[in-house]
Amino acid sequence: MPVKPFPSIHAFILGGGRSQRANRDKAFLRYQGRYFIDIVIECASSLFGGVTLVGRRYDHHKLDAQYPDDVDGVGPLGGILTALRRTDSRLNFFTAIDYPFIDRGVVSFLAERALSQVTRIDGLIPVMPDGMHPLFAFYSRTCLQAVERCIARNHYRVRCITGYARIEYFDVMSTDLSAERRLGPERLERNFVNINSYEEYLDRIGEE
Repeated sequence: MPVKPFPSIHAFILGGGRSQRANRDKAFLRYQGRYFIDIVIECASSLFGGVTLVGRRYDHHKLDAQYPDDVDGVGPLGGILTALRRTDSRLNFFTAIDYPFIDRGVVSFLAERALSQVTRIDGLIPVMPDGMHPLFAFYSRTCLQAVERCIARNHYRVRCITGYARIEYFDVMSTDLSAERRLGPERLERNFVNINSYEEYLDRIGEE
């Protein structure tokens, strides 16, 4: 049975740019012959009602829109601000482009959880054994004021949002919803691997 789509959720891909640690543009690193940016766009477009790229320009037929960051110099929080100012969807999925192992089944599982809690929370950040993943998360439009407060106070870490909004830290591996039994621990852990440096890219993937 195919994974069901979530037409009420909009996906925003945070385009980032040239990573200092990777010493190159991670969007155009390859996995199985495909650019990271293409992998993420195509996965998101297969699940959600629309896909928007924030923070860069890129030509892809499955993108609905593209926007530069409204505020420069504040990191990914600027991309989230830009997205929440423009979204018409109550709930929105956010991911960075350096998650090349993004898995439709894992994202679908998280989307189901986020939708089930949408009336009582403003967002959902998955937590794995390696820590929280605020750039692979769900944020409601109601997080906009929280993001604006963080930027106004010069607090640019994405987790700052949690101080001003109702965010669920969702322990993916320990949940009673059987994510580990349903998807398997290896599949879950692989989904949340993000590539932070070129050395890590060569170690894990090794394509040129």
